[in-house]
Amino acid sequence: MSLNEADFSQYLEENSPIPPDVVFLVQDDEKGIIAEYKAHRQFLSVVSPVFQKTFFGSFGVPENPMAIKDTFPASFSLLLDYIYKGESDFQLFNQTRIVIITDV
Repeated sequence: MSLNEADFSQYLEENSPIPPDVVFLVQDDEKGIIAEYKAHRQFLSVVSPVFQKTFFGSFGVPENPMAIKDTFPASFSLLLDYIYKGESDFQLFNQTRIVIITDV
């Protein structure tokens, strides 16, 4: 089996065969923590140079959990769905609400 044939969506499940090694906390200045998402540093680093630098490069060692601000939980969830599943239902949300997180 090659990587493009692998079902990465199973790794977003609570009972992931490979435990997640990073936690993202979507935060709001007024409400505090809104949502928590678990993921895998290596998976994210393969698809994003920003994640690669964050986890393994010049940005140094990130805090874990990592605070994510200035986005909506649904937007971050869509990002993870796209990375792990190769698809995301962007039509469920008004595209003006989707924030490009990986280019911060």
